[in-house]
Formats: sequence, structure tokens, C-alpha cells
Amino acid sequence: MIKQKVLISVKMNTKLLTLSKNAVNYILSKPRHDYIRLGVTKRGCNGISYKMEYIKYKGKYDELIEIDGVKILIESNTFSYIVGTEIDYISEFTFTNPNSKGKCGCGESFKLY
Repeated sequence: MIKQKVLISVKMNTKLLTLSKNAVNYILSKPRHDYIRLGVTKRGCNGISYKMEYIKYKGKYDELIEIDGVKILIESNTFSYIVGTEIDYISEFTFTNPNSKGKCGCGESFKLY
């Protein structure tokens, strides 16, 4: 029973998602869209790739989080793939997931298990 409490507190203390200052500044500098939707798709050598799009309306199963003024909708079936991910922007968006167990050579896809 003690182990369960520890596991729950660790999960609760894990950040779902982090945006770098560069990512926040880039997103806020673009013409306003109401939301960014973040999800994953099956693609690439390792099977999972992030997808991100600007949208105007919240979907029925989207979960809303807000980070530094950026409203992000997360597709409800993708939480386990997104937990702990950091999004950065240099010349394009990059995703760093500390839970990833590997990624393909080109960096386009990753795996968790």
C-alpha cells in the first residue's frame, strides 16, 4: 500500500508538458489561433511521431492545458505518449520525451516500450 502512494505522488509531480521560451515566443508571434492541438500518429521506423496543428475549436475529447499564454489541446488518447515531453523551437519544433526508449536515425519517430 505504501508503494502505491509513492507511485501516485510521483505521477502527480511529473509535468505533463513543458514549452521552452523559444517555443512560447514563436507560437505567440504567429497570427492568433485559438488553440494548438498536440497528439501522436503512427509513423516512422519506431512507430510514433508527434503531430501539432493550429486550430480554432476544441474537440469533444480534447483536454485543455495552458502554458505561458499558449492554449494547448491534447488528444485524450495520447496522454501516455506526451507525459514529460518538452517542446522547443529553433528552426522547427523539436520534441524531447524523457520516457522514450529509442528513436529512429532521422529523429522523426520514437517508441515508449
